[in-house]
Amino acid sequence: MTLSRPRAAWLTAAAVLAAYALTLAPGMTFYDSPELALVAAELGVGHPVGQPIHTLIGFVFAHLPGVPATLGLTLLSAIAGALCVLPAWSLADALAGPARAGRELWARALPLFGGGLSMIAWEPSTRVEVYSLASLLVLLALARLADPTRRGRGVLAGALLGLAAGAHLVIAAAGVAAALAIALGELRRERELRQERETPELSIPRGAGAFVGTAALSYLYLPLAGARAPETFAWGAPTSLDAFLSYVRGEDYGHNQGIDFPTWAEHLVDLTEWSFAHGTLPVLALGAVGFVALSRRGLRLALPLTATVTVGFVAANVVFHPDVPDYRGYFLAPFWLCLAGVAGLAQVAARHDRYVRYAPLAAALPLLALVVSPTHLLERRDDPSLADVMAHGALEEAPPDAILVVSADHWVAPLLFAQEVEGVRPDVAIVATGLGSSRWYWEHLFARHPGLTPMTLVGPGGRAGRLRRLLQANPERPVLLESIALGEPLGLLPCGVGWMVWTEGACEAGGPEAHVASAAIERTAPLSGEALEVAARVNERRGEALWRFGRARAAARAMMAALPPSGLGRPLPGDLPDRGPPLTGPLPDWSREAALHDPARNLVFTGLLLRSVGRPGPAVQLVDEAAALGLEGAGYARQQITAPP
Repeated sequence: MTLSRPRAAWLTAAAVLAAYALTLAPGMTFYDSPELALVAAELGVGHPVGQPIHTLIGFVFAHLPGVPATLGLTLLSAIAGALCVLPAWSLADALAGPARAGRELWARALPLFGGGLSMIAWEPSTRVEVYSLASLLVLLALARLADPTRRGRGVLAGALLGLAAGAHLVIAAAGVAAALAIALGELRRERELRQERETPELSIPRGAGAFVGTAALSYLYLPLAGARAPETFAWGAPTSLDAFLSYVRGEDYGHNQGIDFPTWAEHLVDLTEWSFAHGTLPVLALGAVGFVALSRRGLRLALPLTATVTVGFVAANVVFHPDVPDYRGYFLAPFWLCLAGVAGLAQVAARHDRYVRYAPLAAALPLLALVVSPTHLLERRDDPSLADVMAHGALEEAPPDAILVVSADHWVAPLLFAQEVEGVRPDVAIVATGLGSSRWYWEHLFARHPGLTPMTLVGPGGRAGRLRRLLQANPERPVLLESIALGEPLGLLPCGVGWMVWTEGACEAGGPEAHVASAAIERTAPLSGEALEVAARVNERRGEALWRFGRARAAARAMMAALPPSGLGRPLPGDLPDRGPPLTGPLPDWSREAALHDPARNLVFTGLLLRSVGRPGPAVQLVDEAAALGLEGAGYARQQITAPP
């Protein structure tokens, strides 16, 4: 790339990196991060449709001397995210010309720095994820194509997009669409310049060849890594042609496809409302105007095309909520293009005396947006990491040679990472019900646990049938469950509650201590975002099981662990009895939409529990707080609590 004022560009990127370094996640987070860390640390294969370039580069960062694997991989995200400043700077050069010293330079640097701190750029750059790396590669390709002074730009841009495809296929597809638009516009420009005896430099066929070749080499990693299965975690074991095609088609995620147009449009509205609530909508609007107005020919389409592909893909998810943090990563490339547009407009305004008064406002707009939504920079992240605490706690409390049956993603990947990468309790067999339909997963499980007696995979009952046959083949092993609801289809009766629900046979040598897990969750407080929702969901599962045992005090503490210090609910009464009427029947399905779990549910259920042990006053307070948060059914719960006995 050609960078005007390269020292200022690098200093801006360094300032963004410093902000990321100060706010990094201290360990594992949730969603895909633990799985991506797992496959990078052991050179495995992650979920479809694959992230081979992130895995290969991540392997280096996961093994930095003296640096924990998760920290090294988070640093990879932060470095890639901060380096997005450089192609955005180069694209601003293409929009507004080189930045001159003085006010033009500040008009260029300030919006790129401020935008780098926004929620959209910050979220995927401060935890283990693929998005910042993929977006950086796409932005580098577009910046290279937009720079007519560079020779061989088509081939290098194609190679960069091929590498991006190996980091994230959807983001790379958005980049390819934008690159084609830029290239076609540049070819038209070259035809005009040819009349002035200037030789064209851009070759679309060679660029396309570089893209296909690099992407193909990237995905060659999948069967090579799959050959290391079953000892290594290799999703789908894509070593045969059929398995490889099934993997890259994403057939495991077929349930999340097939949305209708009205729902898709509704999701677009939700995303727009989210952007407005977090202060980024004005930045996006101004950036889009600046980018399109200042661009020449094909470059003008780069932003609309990348936004259409990435935003349209996110809105097409059947399982959808605008607060899912992964979605921010999809928007990273078009967001940096918008920031280049803001920087270009601010620079043009600073250059002309007639508009110079507007330059500071335009340049400062991304920073001003942080006034609307600064919490991601100010709130304490869970430290120690809640995912680390949960995984280590559940493994370390398990009896020798136990079988842990888990279903939720926030349990599966952190447990696998703690065991396979960090070496915690290799004797414990982690059985993920969501992967129970896949032969490759069972082969991996038995390879990691050779003492586990295999069972027949083919048989009646689907996944539950396989689990029952596994337990029947290993009757001597104690069994622990993520929740009490998992026990019924497996024919298991609960006998105790710690991090997990222990079942008959596991408690023979002494059961778990519920207060240990509750205290561990409390030590991670205050919590926010996904960590708060995961903590509340784990609390609810543990609290429900304890309530069914009639252990009132332990159940209430489990339900509310870490919530009052996080700003939800209030401390429990100190005079709660140890025992109370056990819960019978299912918990009411009162909820409002949430990405993972609504902590207001915990307030209502704790309120009902307090009422059952004769504490109606604190019970009403908790339920009223849940009602203020918008939980459906909280009003009816209040009627139950206040009704005469």
